[in-house]
Amino acid sequence: MALLLGKKNTRKIKVLAEQVGDFDAVVRHSFDVEFKIMPNTDWMDAIHSEIMVADMARENMMGVEGVTDEQGNPVAYSEELKAALFNETWLVKYINDAFLATQGGTKQTELYKKEKRKN
Repeated sequence: MALLLGKKNTRKIKVLAEQVGDFDAVVRHSFDVEFKIMPNTDWMDAIHSEIMVADMARENMMGVEGVTDEQGNPVAYSEELKAALFNETWLVKYINDAFLATQGGTKQTELYKKEKRKN
């Protein structure tokens, strides 16, 4: 019997986010996000608009791991968690970058190196 193995239709990536607080203190956050893989033409058309990328990232987010509540308890993935992540405006850029990295197959380190070169 021959087996046909399909290509995986999701990809996980670690999101490394920095939140600037009072007196320029930086708090680092990390969590894993799983995104559905889209056809190249779909995500490439949206790459020049942060709003369109955020909409696609939100629509194609399939899971999140590593988020905890105030007491340190793990928070299970849900539509409420997804909405809460996208309501944190400082975090959306990091999620968008992770989404684009999963779609383009770019390694996360390459993504962040490109970002640092811009600054």
